[in-house]
Amino acid sequence: TMNEDQDTATLTPAPPEMKRRLSGKKQDELLQNFRKKFTAWLQRESSFLKQFPEDVKFAHGDSVNNWQWDELMVSERTDGDQPCMTINQVRLHNALIVNEVRQHPPTIAIKPTGLGSNSKSADVVGGLFREIQRESNATSIYVRATEWLVDGGVGYWRVITKHESDESFDQVFRIASVASALSAGLDINVKEPDGCDANWGFIYEDVPNEDLEEEYPEDEDETGKTNTVLGSDAPEPRMDWGADSWRFEKTTRVCEWYQREYFMDRLIGWIRAETNKEVTQFASKIDKDMLSELLKDRLTRVRDVRRSRIMWYKIIGDEIVDHHPVPGQYIPIVRVEGETTFVDGQLDRKGQTRPLIDVQRNMNFWTSAAAEQVALVTKVPWVGPAMAFEGHPEWTDANRKNYAYLPYNHKDDEDQPLPAPQRGMAAQMAPAYIDGLKISVQQMNDVSGQHEAKQGQPGDEKSGKAINAQKRQGDVATYHFPDAIAQGVAYTGKIMLSGLAEVYDTERMIRITNMDGTQAEVLLDPTAPSAHEETPKPGEDDAKDIVFNPTIGGYNV
Repeated sequence: TMNEDQDTATLTPAPPEMKRRLSGKKQDELLQNFRKKFTAWLQRESSFLKQFPEDVKFAHGDSVNNWQWDELMVSERTDGDQPCMTINQVRLHNALIVNEVRQHPPTIAIKPTGLGSNSKSADVVGGLFREIQRESNATSIYVRATEWLVDGGVGYWRVITKHESDESFDQVFRIASVASALSAGLDINVKEPDGCDANWGFIYEDVPNEDLEEEYPEDEDETGKTNTVLGSDAPEPRMDWGADSWRFEKTTRVCEWYQREYFMDRLIGWIRAETNKEVTQFASKIDKDMLSELLKDRLTRVRDVRRSRIMWYKIIGDEIVDHHPVPGQYIPIVRVEGETTFVDGQLDRKGQTRPLIDVQRNMNFWTSAAAEQVALVTKVPWVGPAMAFEGHPEWTDANRKNYAYLPYNHKDDEDQPLPAPQRGMAAQMAPAYIDGLKISVQQMNDVSGQHEAKQGQPGDEKSGKAINAQKRQGDVATYHFPDAIAQGVAYTGKIMLSGLAEVYDTERMIRITNMDGTQAEVLLDPTAPSAHEETPKPGEDDAKDIVFNPTIGGYNV
């Protein structure tokens, strides 16, 4: 306590929390382990990592970037004054899926599973998770991941913890995006569809050295060192560890690595005097003095338990600069996948774009060929007696320019009438081009499964029932994409559930968002005797004070 006469001007701010450093030997062991796993991940996904940007580029091709045309073909057609038109229908078909998620984003539904929980306490957990999604702007994050998923075959987001505010020590969950779908990865040995059995995962980005030196001045001596493997003038491949280094001439790789680590603990069981019932807790979570007293009691039960925890490591270049455990039982990285196959040791994923590439190229070709035949051919000339054009130079370019009138010589030298110049029939689009375009449009609808009714265009269906049936058919054809997002959102809830009691471990007022969008305040009290309590709010009719204890009860998503 500060004395009243103490000079407050002499007080200095407390130093920032020291980052946890590891010994050199431990760092080398961990980095070697991480490099080994990263290399295995890279080898497994190498073909997909090369194809993903190509699929995304194709999905966003237009007449300026020409991403839907082969570079050599563009060069040849440009040299020959032939058009390379892009009529991007892939974008429309992809947007139909993405905008469905945008309009109807999935949410996290919580169910009680007993052990003291009930439907009302589950409603509080669900309301808390909806508020977390609202505060995190999670809908935009889900939509961004859906765009990556539909365009290229995979999307990511993550779950993090942060302080509730600058003035608080309380922690809260937040949902966060990642820089790119290629800047994250998960354990290659996962078996579960949602990846809940992953033992490691990572998120990284290449940061310019000048920015890194400003954020981490203590590492200034290390940032910007020339990579002895790649050389100062060599390219910096985003997907390569760089063999011996993650430090390049202009950038340094910053990686957040999550690792499941195992340790031995003891489960302690003792009789609580107040209830005369046995309670259990791990020794690592019991105060040392209390643990010592419990172990002196011959009625206390003890057994060894192999437990796991998720560790977070921050790597800057070739050094682990910080590390600590994170709440929960799961790697807090959410991956959503499209159509996935694993053949001959190579993993491949694809979204909506890849199956439409050949169809789209076919459409672009027919459109360009038709335009070339109609618009770029020489215009039909005027035909008439040579004497009719004498003295009138405007006839030399009359098939290319628009004149208000065209005079001609209507009599020859012998005063005989001359016929007026005539123009042949204008060029018509050949039926082959028209048929080719019709076939391309039909192929696009057939391959995507999204026909006219799904696109909001009139089709052959006449009745409302038939139109709705066609729309549902389109939904079924692409249902695996929104289903993957819904599965990812459910896993997000699973991650937060597993760490709920660790993050929300202090008494505080929390805000929840109800199913109808209204908000309410709840007192979160980890020492409350039950999971959910309600008492009438003084002075307000039909209003209640709600107390919620996150340490009591079990829940499921």
